[in-house]
Amino acid sequence: MARFLKQSTTLNIKMGPALDKTDGVTEETALSPTVEISKAGAAFAARNSATAIAHDSNGWYTVELNATDTNTLGSLIAKFDDAATHLPVWHEFIVLAANVF
Repeated sequence: MARFLKQSTTLNIKMGPALDKTDGVTEETALSPTVEISKAGAAFAARNSATAIAHDSNGWYTVELNATDTNTLGSLIAKFDDAATHLPVWHEFIVLAANVF
């Protein structure tokens, strides 16, 4: 299910769980993921925020999206993956204009 975000705002999202590629169950807690985003169906590119991604708990990571990351109305997909370590992780959002949000 997509979550709604207000356009051009900075916020922290939780991404996860990152699960081991071998068994699909073990939580990966020591990753240094690089999050890429796709805005309104465009090609994936690195997020703009330079804030470090931190492990929170049980394979879930805190990821900041800044105002540049959320400046485009419509769909926004955030993802990180590493085929050598863990299964892909992604979350889908809908960016809404401030007056609609």
